[in-house]
Amino acid sequence: MLSSEKLIKRTIQRNRRYLDALEAADKQGKKPALRKIRKNFTVDEIIFMEFQKKCIQRKRTMSSVIEELMKKY
Repeated sequence: MLSSEKLIKRTIQRNRRYLDALEAADKQGKKPALRKIRKNFTVDEIIFMEFQKKCIQRKRTMSSVIEELMKKY
């Protein structure tokens, strides 16, 4: 039988991504998004390159910017 400490450590290892998401949400004061989906879009290459450059300059992920814009839409 596992001790409580070993059981807790094993549970943390198995669920690390969920715990990290909850911790990040707690720090940011946001509701956690534990499930993400991947979609493909066709966009103009020049527009994409400019968008990517601006995201890098502002130290933001493209996904987070797109999510915010989709919420506003």
